[in-house]
Amino acid sequence: MLRALLLFASATAARALRAPAAPQAAARSLFHEELATLRAVADGASATGRFRPHARYTSRFGEALRHGAGSDPDVASRAAAMRDTLDAGGDPLAAAAELGEAVLQALECEALVESRRRIKDAYLLSDAAPRDGGEELKGRLFFAALEAVADRAPCLEGGGQLVDLVFALALARGALLATDASRGRRLERAVTAHFHALPREADGVAFDGVAAADLLRTPRFDGCDAASCATHTPLLVAFAGLGASGFVRYEWRGAAHRVARRSRPFDALFVADPAGSWYTGGLARRYRSDAALATALRRARRRRPVAFVGDSMGAAAALKHARHADAVHAVAPQTASLHADVHVGREDLYLRPASCARRVERPMARSVRAALRRGARVALHHAAACDVDAAHADALAARVPATRRGDGDFWAGPAARGALDVVAHGGCESHDLAGHLGHTGRLDDLLARAIEDAVNSH
Repeated sequence: MLRALLLFASATAARALRAPAAPQAAARSLFHEELATLRAVADGASATGRFRPHARYTSRFGEALRHGAGSDPDVASRAAAMRDTLDAGGDPLAAAAELGEAVLQALECEALVESRRRIKDAYLLSDAAPRDGGEELKGRLFFAALEAVADRAPCLEGGGQLVDLVFALALARGALLATDASRGRRLERAVTAHFHALPREADGVAFDGVAAADLLRTPRFDGCDAASCATHTPLLVAFAGLGASGFVRYEWRGAAHRVARRSRPFDALFVADPAGSWYTGGLARRYRSDAALATALRRARRRRPVAFVGDSMGAAAALKHARHADAVHAVAPQTASLHADVHVGREDLYLRPASCARRVERPMARSVRAALRRGARVALHHAAACDVDAAHADALAARVPATRRGDGDFWAGPAARGALDVVAHGGCESHDLAGHLGHTGRLDDLLARAIEDAVNSH
């Protein structure tokens, strides 16, 4: 017995010693990948073939670095300056870690915290806020961060440029995670807090409940939501994607407001991933950022009907948590080979295919199967003419019971229970099926359908 206990203790200690090594080794690999990209950019290389431009360049700095390589003739000289700074002492990793400390101190300083609070209040909560001020908001937050970092980082002395900040952010995260994991996680939190468009500061996956009365009151987050959520009315859980305006923000509130005016009362839980990490948190959080969300969803389903909706990254999250819902309508989700999808820009995702499979793809299939066994209605919507999204639909349909039909049949009525309802929509040739449904007036119908499916399945 004593020997068994000693063997168990020894094995536990060995695992404890090995546990930090894997993430730090992965972080070193990520850092050297970004450093190699920086050197290539400095030598005049253009953007890589896998890159596709996307509005969100906040936690996706590696992607921004690649995009910048082909867009500005001055980028190569700025990359060369950053390369020379890192190489000057003979240890680029140590130099990047020092730069990461400067970035961390800048993002946490009281002056910048207060500055971003004023900026976000003006653009997100003020009655005079522009209707779509994403680009301007992004610019103001970037310049505020650049000014704060330039005061602390020698390589940015003289003011620097936005591309310098992008290079610094791209390299600092991997460097800090590789040298001091706790500091790396702290930097990730600081970046997440600064670069998002949520109504409050967020650490990891963010979620905020809005009662039926407030959904009826206004279609936007104005800082005045005060009503209490009930325990018996249906609950809509709306997962946000990366967004098209440059920042992750809560989505579906406008549609929820319109549907609430013509349907039964329902509360809403708006969910977002400010890190753009497919609700994993990435390497810094060991790809487990949504544990608290899963607990909240599990508790919610015990009391009332629960419907999930989501678009793109949000749709993938809705399917991953489908076991906690009575109905799921996922629009253009990524279901397989996330590391190869053009929308997945974080280097700690596309360079870590095994982590994507373990933390997103396989749990998604298991969760959908569990939901179907309980009698929940689960629908996957994709544009029939978008080959990439159709391939994602096919991949999930191959792993769970599934039926296929067109959008005409879908709007005519629900499919039989027990199988994933794969719906191919005509009239749209891109990944932005949610935008197409919005323009055609069908997005509100989809949301209303989700709530009715949940009520009928609960």
